[in-house]
Amino acid sequence: MMKKRGGHNAEMKSIDRDRVDAEGPMVFQCAECRTILGHTGSFVNSEISQKLISLKNTTHTKIESQLITSIASFDEGSAYRNILCLRCKKIIGRMYVATPADLDHLRGFHSLHADDILKYTLDNLDTYDHLANKKDQKNVFSK
Repeated sequence: MMKKRGGHNAEMKSIDRDRVDAEGPMVFQCAECRTILGHTGSFVNSEISQKLISLKNTTHTKIESQLITSIASFDEGSAYRNILCLRCKKIIGRMYVATPADLDHLRGFHSLHADDILKYTLDNLDTYDHLANKKDQKNVFSK
């Protein structure tokens, strides 16, 4: 069962371009310290079976210089660098440098581990225009 607190979720569901378009803008945060790491404006793809979401770029992160060769079955033989949250130093993902052909869609992007991030879906972006036009809310923007 997914736990919700405001617009946050404790577990990531699958995310793909259709879902991003349907739900609207989302912000991704470190699950440990809640630092903002990125948003759906830089969404590239997801690897559902491995709970990875790939972004063109992230913020408040550090890509380690050490190159690691994977021995896991999913990405065996791939070379990657860990991505850390700048604030809490937790490993939150990988940047793949070399991959087998079937994982080319992950190479060069910031692939975040779904279990290490939170998703926050932004509400309707025209909220302030909506409030400004309501007769009963006219004092919200007046002095």
